[in-house]
Amino acid sequence: MPKEEKLVNYYSCCHWRKKLPYQGWIYLSVNHMCFYSQLFGKEFKLVVRWVDVTQIERNDSLVFPDSISFHFSMLLKLEETFALMQQLANLAMKKLISEESFEADTELVNKLSKNVPKKPSYLKRDLDARAHSETYRSTFRLPLEEKLDGSTECSLWTPYNKQYAWGRMFLSSSYICFESQVRLLVSLVIPMREMSIVEKGSIKNALLITTRDKKNFIFAELQDLEFVVQKVSELLAKVPDVKSHVFEMKGTENTNSSEKKNFKHSSLPKIVNHAEYNKLGKQKTWKITPPLYTLFHPEKFTSTPAEKTKMDLWNNHFAEYGRGVLAYRTCRDRELVLKGLPIKLRNELWMLYSGAVNELIVYPGYYEWLVEQTYAWRNPSIGYCQAMNIVTSVLLIYASEEEAFWLLVAICERLLPDYFNTKVVEFALIDQGVLDVIPFNSAVNIVDCFFYDGAKVVFQIALKVLEANRHDLLASNDDGEAMTVLSDYLSSVRIHVSKLIKDAYAQYGFITNNTIEQLRMKQKIACCSGFRRYKS
Repeated sequence: MPKEEKLVNYYSCCHWRKKLPYQGWIYLSVNHMCFYSQLFGKEFKLVVRWVDVTQIERNDSLVFPDSISFHFSMLLKLEETFALMQQLANLAMKKLISEESFEADTELVNKLSKNVPKKPSYLKRDLDARAHSETYRSTFRLPLEEKLDGSTECSLWTPYNKQYAWGRMFLSSSYICFESQVRLLVSLVIPMREMSIVEKGSIKNALLITTRDKKNFIFAELQDLEFVVQKVSELLAKVPDVKSHVFEMKGTENTNSSEKKNFKHSSLPKIVNHAEYNKLGKQKTWKITPPLYTLFHPEKFTSTPAEKTKMDLWNNHFAEYGRGVLAYRTCRDRELVLKGLPIKLRNELWMLYSGAVNELIVYPGYYEWLVEQTYAWRNPSIGYCQAMNIVTSVLLIYASEEEAFWLLVAICERLLPDYFNTKVVEFALIDQGVLDVIPFNSAVNIVDCFFYDGAKVVFQIALKVLEANRHDLLASNDDGEAMTVLSDYLSSVRIHVSKLIKDAYAQYGFITNNTIEQLRMKQKIACCSGFRRYKS
C-alpha cells in the first residue's frame, strides 16, 4: 500500500475461497478492502479497490452465517463491519464522481463530547461522526455545516397539552433540537441565535431556555444537568452575530480577521473583491421580486372557499402550537400539510419545513451579492442541470426570488443532493420519471409534502400510483401504452390529489428517508463501476 493510504479499521473473519475457509483479518482503508491469512506457513492476500466494488450485501444463510458478500463470514461485529464497508464504498463513489479528495475532519473528531464514545480508529470515529451528523441534519433540516456535538435523553414540556414528552435532546454548534420517543408526537428546533438566557429550571434537573421574544422552553429529567448547562452556555457564547455576516458581505477594506472568521461557510464562495461588490451595489437599486402569483390577480387564487378554510385551520394551528422556527411540530402539522398548503402561506411553510429559513436569516445580503452570478456560482460542481429551470419556476410562483434561491439550495444540497448533478442525472430520472405527467395543481400539493417530509414522499406517491394502475400497466404492450395509462389516471387526480396523498401515506408510511438513503447507497455503488468505465 502507498504511504498515504489510511487504515480505518480491521476485523477478524473467515474468507471462503473455492469452498475452503481461510481464517484471517479483513482490513478496511480509505481506498481499499484487503484480506490477509497465513495458515500452516501459506499466505493468502486479497486486495480490492472500493471504486471496483459494485455490490455489498449481507448473507445470513445457513452455509455462510453472519457474512458479507465476497464470502467473509464469522464476523463478530457484523453490523459495524457492514456499515463501515457501505460508508467507505459510498465515499469512494462520491470521490470518483466529484473528483474530490477525502480529508479527515480534525475539528469534529477532536471535539471533547461526553456523548461520543471512544473508537479505536481516528478515521472510524470521523466516519461515525459524519454519519451521525448527516442523520441529525436530515432529521431537523439543518444547514450543511452543522455538526452534531452530542445528545441526551430528557423530557420536553409541551404547553399546548400541559404534559411532558419523553425523548432526546440534540446539541450542535448553532441549534438545540428535540425529538420525542413516540414518532411524530413532537419535535422542536431552537436556533442559538434566538436564545437569550440559559439557566436551571425551578423543578429538579430541568433546563430553562428563554428566547429573545420571551418564549420559554423547559427540558426536564436531565441526568447531567450541570454538564448540559455548561455545554449550552459554551455553544451560545460562540454563536456569531448575524450582523457580522452582513458587514462581511457588504465588506470594507478595514474588515478585521475575527469578523471574517465569523462568515466562514463551507459552501459559500469567497468574496475576494469588496470594492467590486460595493461598485455593483451603487449601480443598481436592489429590489427583490415577490412571489409571482401576487403580481397576477392573486384574489383569483386566494379568495376561494377552500383557501379560506385552509387559512382558518392554519391560523388556529399557529395559535395553539406557535409559528415559525420555534413552533412545536406535531402530527397535526402533517395532517394539515397533506390537505395542501394555503397559497398565502406556501412560501413561509416551504421555507420552514425545508430548513431554508435558517440560511436566509443567518446570511442576509448573500443573495443580493450573488444575484448577478446565478446559483452555478455558489456551487460550480452542480452548475446548471436539466430540469432545474422547471423546479425554480415553481418556486418563484409562490416564493420571493430570495426565498426561491434558498429553497433551491435546500433541494440541491440537502434534500436531493444527487439529483442536480451533471454527472449523475440518472438519480433524478429514476425517482421522478413516474410523476412527469402529474397536473401542475396536483404536483404542487405533492411539493408541499416533499418540503415537509423529504424525498420519501416521491416514492410513496409513485408506489401508490403504480399500485392503483397495476392491472392496466401489466397488460400494456409497450412503454407508450403504459405512459398513456398513467397519464389518463394522473390527469383525473387533480380534484382528488389529497386522497391520493393520504392513501399513499397510509399504505406506504413505513418508508423512511433513512431506508431510501440506504437503498440509494446500494444503487450508487453499483452505478459507480459504470461511471468509472465511462470516464476511462
